[in-house]
Amino acid sequence: HFVEDIVCSKFGHCSLSWVNAANLITVAVPSILACLGPSLYLPLLAFSGAYPTAILHGLSPALAVLVLRRRIKKQLAEKGITKKDKPVMESMTPRIVPGGNSTVIILAVLSIGLVAS
Repeated sequence: HFVEDIVCSKFGHCSLSWVNAANLITVAVPSILACLGPSLYLPLLAFSGAYPTAILHGLSPALAVLVLRRRIKKQLAEKGITKKDKPVMESMTPRIVPGGNSTVIILAVLSIGLVAS
Protein backbone atom coordinates (compact mmCIF):
# COMPACT_ATOMS: atom_id res chain seq x y z
CA HIS A 1 0.00 0.00 0.00
CA PHE A 2 2.98 2.31 0.46
CA VAL A 3 3.65 2.50 -3.28
CA GLU A 4 -0.06 2.92 -3.92
CA ASP A 5 -0.19 5.86 -1.51
CA ILE A 6 2.78 7.50 -3.21
CA VAL A 7 1.28 7.09 -6.67
CA CYS A 8 -2.14 8.33 -5.57
CA SER A 9 -0.74 11.36 -3.75
CA LYS A 10 1.50 12.24 -6.70
CA PHE A 11 -1.40 12.29 -9.18
CA GLY A 12 -4.03 13.54 -6.74
CA HIS A 13 -6.48 10.72 -7.41
CA CYS A 14 -6.54 6.93 -7.53
CA SER A 15 -8.02 5.17 -10.48
CA LEU A 16 -8.14 1.40 -10.67
CA SER A 17 -5.41 1.36 -13.31
CA TRP A 18 -3.03 3.36 -11.06
CA VAL A 19 -3.74 1.07 -8.12
CA ASN A 20 -3.01 -1.96 -10.30
CA ALA A 21 0.21 -0.35 -11.58
CA ALA A 22 1.33 0.38 -8.01
CA ASN A 23 0.60 -3.23 -6.99
CA LEU A 24 2.56 -4.46 -10.01
CA ILE A 25 5.55 -2.32 -9.03
CA THR A 26 5.36 -3.62 -5.47
CA VAL A 27 5.63 -7.21 -6.67
CA ALA A 28 7.87 -6.66 -9.68
CA VAL A 29 10.83 -4.94 -8.02
CA PRO A 30 11.55 -7.68 -5.43
CA SER A 31 10.91 -10.35 -8.07
CA ILE A 32 13.46 -8.78 -10.43
CA LEU A 33 15.99 -8.52 -7.59
CA ALA A 34 15.39 -12.18 -6.72
CA CYS A 35 15.90 -13.20 -10.36
CA LEU A 36 19.21 -11.36 -10.53
CA GLY A 37 20.65 -13.90 -8.16
CA PRO A 38 20.84 -14.93 -4.56
CA SER A 39 24.05 -12.94 -4.06
CA LEU A 40 21.98 -9.76 -4.14
CA TYR A 41 18.58 -10.86 -2.87
CA LEU A 42 19.52 -12.95 0.18
CA PRO A 43 21.54 -10.19 1.92
CA LEU A 44 18.66 -7.78 1.30
CA LEU A 45 16.23 -10.32 2.74
CA ALA A 46 18.45 -10.88 5.79
CA PHE A 47 18.70 -7.12 6.36
CA SER A 48 14.97 -6.57 6.06
CA GLY A 49 14.23 -9.28 8.60
CA ALA A 50 16.77 -8.62 11.35
CA TYR A 51 17.06 -4.88 11.82
CA PRO A 52 13.46 -3.72 11.44
CA THR A 53 12.19 -6.52 13.65
CA ALA A 54 14.61 -5.72 16.48
CA ILE A 55 13.82 -2.02 16.23
CA LEU A 56 10.07 -2.37 15.72
CA HIS A 57 9.40 -5.00 18.39
CA GLY A 58 12.28 -4.36 20.79
CA LEU A 59 13.50 -0.80 20.90
CA SER A 60 10.43 1.22 19.91
CA PRO A 61 8.05 -0.13 22.58
CA ALA A 62 10.64 0.23 25.33
CA LEU A 63 11.41 3.83 24.38
CA ALA A 64 7.70 4.60 24.03
CA VAL A 65 7.02 3.29 27.56
CA LEU A 66 9.86 5.36 29.01
CA VAL A 67 8.66 8.52 27.26
CA LEU A 68 5.04 7.89 28.26
CA ARG A 69 5.94 7.31 31.92
CA ARG A 70 8.06 10.47 31.98
CA ARG A 71 5.25 12.55 30.46
CA ILE A 72 2.68 11.17 32.90
CA LYS A 73 4.96 11.92 35.87
CA LYS A 74 5.47 15.46 34.57
CA GLN A 75 1.72 15.99 34.16
CA LEU A 76 1.03 14.60 37.63
CA ALA A 77 3.69 16.88 39.12
CA GLU A 78 2.09 19.87 37.41
CA LYS A 79 -1.24 18.91 39.03
CA GLY A 80 0.44 18.65 42.43
CA ILE A 81 0.19 14.87 42.72
CA THR A 82 3.36 13.42 44.27
CA LYS A 83 4.56 9.95 45.21
CA LYS A 84 2.76 10.18 48.55
CA ASP A 85 -0.51 10.04 46.57
CA LYS A 86 0.40 6.54 45.39
CA PRO A 87 -3.16 5.26 44.68
CA VAL A 88 -3.83 8.23 42.40
CA MET A 89 -0.52 7.78 40.59
CA GLU A 90 -1.06 4.05 40.08
CA SER A 91 -4.54 4.61 38.68
CA MET A 92 -3.19 7.07 36.11
CA THR A 93 -0.03 5.16 35.12
CA PRO A 94 -0.83 1.64 33.95
CA ARG A 95 1.94 -0.92 34.50
CA ILE A 96 1.85 -3.35 31.61
CA VAL A 97 5.51 -4.25 32.01
CA PRO A 98 6.32 -5.33 35.58
CA GLY A 99 9.53 -4.20 37.21
CA GLY A 100 9.42 -0.50 36.57
CA ASN A 101 11.86 1.45 34.47
CA SER A 102 14.75 -0.97 35.06
CA THR A 103 12.97 -3.74 33.13
CA VAL A 104 12.16 -1.41 30.26
CA ILE A 105 15.75 -0.14 30.13
CA ILE A 106 17.03 -3.74 30.05
CA LEU A 107 14.69 -4.48 27.12
CA ALA A 108 15.97 -1.40 25.27
CA VAL A 109 19.62 -2.34 25.86
CA LEU A 110 19.00 -5.92 24.68
CA SER A 111 17.36 -4.71 21.47
CA ILE A 112 20.24 -2.29 20.84
CA GLY A 113 22.58 -5.23 21.34
CA LEU A 114 20.65 -7.25 18.75
CA VAL A 115 20.87 -4.42 16.24
CA ALA A 116 24.59 -3.91 16.93
CA SER A 117 25.49 -7.58 16.50
